[in-house]
This record gives sequence, C-alpha cells and structure tokens, in this order.
Amino acid sequence: KWLETTKKPFIKEVTYKEYVQTVRAYIVPQFNKRTIESLQAFEIQEMLNEITESGRNRTAKKIYQLLSPLFEYAVADGIITLNPMAKVRLARYEVEHGTPLTKEEELTLIQTMKEKPLVCYQAYVFMMYTGLRRSELASVEIDDNWITLTTGKQRKGMKEKSRSLPISPMLRKVLPFIDVEKIKTAPIRVLTDRIKDVFENHHLHDLRHTFITRAQECGIRREIVSLWSGHNADSSITTNVYTHFQEHSQLQLQEMEKYNYNYS
Repeated sequence: KWLETTKKPFIKEVTYKEYVQTVRAYIVPQFNKRTIESLQAFEIQEMLNEITESGRNRTAKKIYQLLSPLFEYAVADGIITLNPMAKVRLARYEVEHGTPLTKEEELTLIQTMKEKPLVCYQAYVFMMYTGLRRSELASVEIDDNWITLTTGKQRKGMKEKSRSLPISPMLRKVLPFIDVEKIKTAPIRVLTDRIKDVFENHHLHDLRHTFITRAQECGIRREIVSLWSGHNADSSITTNVYTHFQEHSQLQLQEMEKYNYNYS
C-alpha cells in the first residue's frame, strides 16, 4: 500500500515495476506474513549483509532505499514508535561505472546475432552502436541517416526531451540484420537478464559504455559524444555549446563518420 500510494504517482512506470520486482523477489520471501511491528533492525541487517556478501551490492542498496522511507511512514502514522532502519548500515563498495566490450567481444556479439537472430541479440548490437539506455529503446525512430528517441533520464512530470544521433558506419553494416520494430518491444527485464547468455562478466549498461568509449577512441569530439549519449551539460560543456551542436546537423554527420574501425 505504501509503495502504491507514496511512490507510484511520482516515478516512471518502469521504475515502479523495478521496485515491485525487488519487493517480490527479496522483501516478501524474507518477511512473509510478518507484521511491521515485529521486524527488528538486527534481522534486517542480517538480510542486507547476506545480499552484500553475495556480491549484489546494488540490490542491497535498493532494499535499503525502499525499507527506510517505509518505516519512516510507519513511525509517522503511529504504527511503530522507533524506526529499526535507524541502526541498519550498508557496507561501502566502489561503484562500477561499466566496462566496455573489447573489439573481440563486439565481433562475438555480432556473430552470435547472425547465427541466432533472437530479438534480444539484435537489441544488444543496436544498443552497442548507439549508446542507448535500456529504457530508451522503445522510443526509437529511424529516418534516413538519423536515429531519434526520447531521452530516458527524465523525471516523471517533467516535459519529455528527444535527442537525435546519426547512424554510424558500424551500425549501418549490421542494420540489415536488425528488426528495429521488434527490438523496440523487447522487455527490459529480459534484455537485462539475457546479456549473461553472451557475456557472463558484462552488464547491459556496458553496451552503452562501449559506444561512448569507441566514439572517444575514434577521435569524436567529447561534447558531441555527450550530446548523443543524452548526458546533461556540465560545467565544462555549457548549454550554449550543446545548442550549437544540436543545430549543426552537418557537423554531427561528419563526426559520426569517424565511428568506423576494424575489430583487430
């Protein structure tokens, strides 16, 4: 009830579904049929420790971020007097920023897609050569030399923003093997899980990291790579610079032509 009332109205549907999945996969099995008054800090800490020790640091953090405000509401409503999360701690860990695929792994992915043209494999190749976030795939439209999509890093209630990037020479080579309309309907959960079928040591986000890394290796201007990737302007890349590159489509096309390399 708390999740539906205090979270759902203010977040995107895909984020809400991830919260529900976390609750069903971890919180409910651990505390099934328990009353909120009976839950203690020590057992919550034990659960988070076990998840962290198994290497699922992000999952532990998600559970912590769900339970903390839940208990705060329970205190505010007088259901409990003390918040057990006040004593619970998360183990510190270094955030992984992603590991790009090697060129050999890129070639493996393409060969796998051609041998087994599953929708998820087609989606992986498309994401690897565009840098799309997983939530952006469903909004993709292709027109001549351009790919247009809705930027995924927008909060609910904010006006949606679209961005465009040219089709790279690398993507153009494999585009005949990709059914764009089908990959747009691929479930995010399936895409996230099936990447392990190809690369045991990679995550879905690594495909995006691969695009950004290769673009930089090809000598494409950093500001344009950030624009294509949907990054917000920072102190070194002003809004004026972004606007300039957005309006200069010919320059973008020229820069994307650099995104062309051999796998060796």
